[in-house]
Amino acid sequence: FQPFMVRLEPPRFLTQGDQVQLTAVAHNLTDNLVAADVGLETKGLSLPGATQQVSIGAGALQRLEWPVTAPNLGEIDARVWAKAGALEDAMALTLPVLPRGRAREELRSGGS
Repeated sequence: FQPFMVRLEPPRFLTQGDQVQLTAVAHNLTDNLVAADVGLETKGLSLPGATQQVSIGAGALQRLEWPVTAPNLGEIDARVWAKAGALEDAMALTLPVLPRGRAREELRSGGS
């Protein structure tokens, strides 16, 4: 049983140039109010103000958002972490950044 957790809730992918709110949820499953620092670290995103301080009630959760921009194609490494005294947790994942527009296929058949 883990009494304090944080999880990242990103979209499945981003498109180059996207400006989105990257969301995390911190869960306090203890019997006490906790004051926590929650941060987001990324490679490949433009991210202002990466650490937030929150108070989370006993048995409650807190949603946090960071405005981010995906300027380049490729992959983004994102890691969210939370620390409340001796309680801490983290989660990391990789998100694809796809090109703007739709994929297009052209099929041809026949002669000259």
